[in-house]
Amino acid sequence: MNHFFVLLKKELKDMITPQNILPIIIIVVIFALLGQFIGSATESAAKNSQKVAVQDNDQTPASQEMLAKLKAEGFELVTIQPGAQNTVEDAAKEGLNSLLAIEKGFEQDINSGKAPKLSLHSRLTSFSVLAMMGASATQNAAEEIGKILTAKLLAEKGITDTKQIENPITLAEYTHVNDKTAQVSSGAVQAIAMSQTIFVPIIIFMIVILASQMTATAIANEKGDKTLETLLTTPVSRLSVLFAKMTAAGIGSLVMSLVFLIGFSSYMGSLTGSTVSGMPANTPQVTGGDISAAFTTLGLSLNPLQFVIIGIELFTTILIALAVSTMLGAMAEDIKGVQTAVTPIMFCVMIPYLISLFTDISALPMPARVFLYVIPFTHTFTATAEMVFRQYGLITFGVIYQLLCLAVSLYLAVRLFSSDKLFTVKLKKRKNAKANAAE
Repeated sequence: MNHFFVLLKKELKDMITPQNILPIIIIVVIFALLGQFIGSATESAAKNSQKVAVQDNDQTPASQEMLAKLKAEGFELVTIQPGAQNTVEDAAKEGLNSLLAIEKGFEQDINSGKAPKLSLHSRLTSFSVLAMMGASATQNAAEEIGKILTAKLLAEKGITDTKQIENPITLAEYTHVNDKTAQVSSGAVQAIAMSQTIFVPIIIFMIVILASQMTATAIANEKGDKTLETLLTTPVSRLSVLFAKMTAAGIGSLVMSLVFLIGFSSYMGSLTGSTVSGMPANTPQVTGGDISAAFTTLGLSLNPLQFVIIGIELFTTILIALAVSTMLGAMAEDIKGVQTAVTPIMFCVMIPYLISLFTDISALPMPARVFLYVIPFTHTFTATAEMVFRQYGLITFGVIYQLLCLAVSLYLAVRLFSSDKLFTVKLKKRKNAKANAAE
């Protein structure tokens, strides 16, 4: 039994090393900082959770009564001038991206036993998680009006028609993107848009992480076994060796990412399908054809040129990661040090990936934006949303900046492989260690 504990102690010492602990500590720190950042952003969004922009186009006692009862339920109402044309823009001036309008004939419909009409206008500026929470207060207000009206019908009118009780209002939803409008639920649009705004970042994240780890591991392993040194002494171009390793790692990571994506897309497909079909009962049913037409009307469908630009950014991102991971792998002492070596890449990929999922990076304070845009991978994560919302300046800057980063990283990688520094880094450290031990 003593032998077991001796071996256990030895194995734990081999596993619990600074090289293995440091990446874990860094990841914990990253998640802690991101948690504080996202928490503050969520708190800011929560402040508007009961704030609703309303437009009373009926101007009758019944409509005024509904608004008064909404206030009594805790909603903070921001009144938009009746009959205003640019209602969504007026709501945006108040910091809100959605508006609830009580249509003309509201009181008359109630008195005649019909379902009164409301319209919900949502303005999409981002597909992030926090942006998807933006219309929740307005949706809740519409549902609250339905509950109030149900109680009113039961108490005052003696209504026995169960259909009117179940659907006391008729809610027409409109989604606004840029200067285009379509009669479709913003929730349905956002659910389908997840295929573009979540799948693409996940592919990028997986490819970059896997490619970086495979490249760095291969370099460090061959360097430790002396096979890399032997290979580079043969009459083979060092550049051919470098680019062959980068290409192989890129292909391998792409295959693994596609396998992961197939399973994940099947999982997300069931979720988005239930989200679109599970709209409130008082909302017109949304079909696949309606969504497709709405995407075209709103300009959310990417054209071939936009796909090409996104492909260029994705390809550039992979090349940057491969070039940097090649240099980091060469600097690793051994195979155990690879995880520590690629930590900077994981750091630079994970931060923009998570932040871009939860919030709109272009809407962050200037210091945060500068920090994120300095990271070349950020521009690939935000490329799809920037295309949709016509942020062409950011797209142009991102492509140019990534190409510059690629040129610098490839130049440094080629210089490293073209010189003996590829081997002297490790030998120098060993010599220093021996010298220190001798002293």
